Amino acid sequence: MRNISIRESFWDARRSPLIFFAVAYFFGVSVNLASSLEFVARHKWWILLGVPAVIVIVILSPLFPQVWPRRRAEPVSTIQPARKYRGLVVFASVGAGIETAIAAIRYQNPEFVWCFHSDKSQNDAFKLKESFLREGLLTDEKLRLLRLTDEEFDNPGTVREAIENSVFSVLPEGMTERDVIIDMTGGLKTTTAGAFLAGLSPDRNIEIMKPASTDERGRGQVAGQPLEISISYRLKRVWPR
Repeated sequence: MRNISIRESFWDARRSPLIFFAVAYFFGVSVNLASSLEFVARHKWWILLGVPAVIVIVILSPLFPQVWPRRRAEPVSTIQPARKYRGLVVFASVGAGIETAIAAIRYQNPEFVWCFHSDKSQNDAFKLKESFLREGLLTDEKLRLLRLTDEEFDNPGTVREAIENSVFSVLPEGMTERDVIIDMTGGLKTTTAGAFLAGLSPDRNIEIMKPASTDERGRGQVAGQPLEISISYRLKRVWPR
């Protein structure tokens, strides 16, 4: 992006007034030097009228955008074994599917856990919390169950909004977005989509528990290796068609 700003400041003073006026100054010096040449002196009217005309034609021509290719940001993702974070967001699935959330918590061993559940998976979420409280791995305050209706749990936009309002907007003191990772494994496929949308910010982190086995609906039953997905963006030159 910096290279684009420098280039554009050649003709746009708002980008960098210093560069714009430096270019204008040296352009003026070069014109004065060129005017002293015998060839330029003999053809000064052609140069005086022709050069501006060529510039105007190029600017107004529909082919002009091809002179400077546009730059488009393209996402680049990398997958690696998940790192450990202070905060973890998980989603409770029904039945055996809850094991993926349990495995994510055990792997991360975080200070805080936010567990979203639907009405259908409420009992499974309660059992998850009771288990960790009984083991003394988390306290009641630091393992928070967050309810969504079945309809909300099945809506990516609502899931994303719930994560924004119930997690990132009210982080514990001393914790930043960089300290939290969202595990997208549990819940429904639409729940996963909402979790992914919430984790797209450059300061946020997402992971998925690669299941060792799944049920007939593709939901994880036995948790495998937790994998962290890092998303970055690179600029690519795109020539207009």
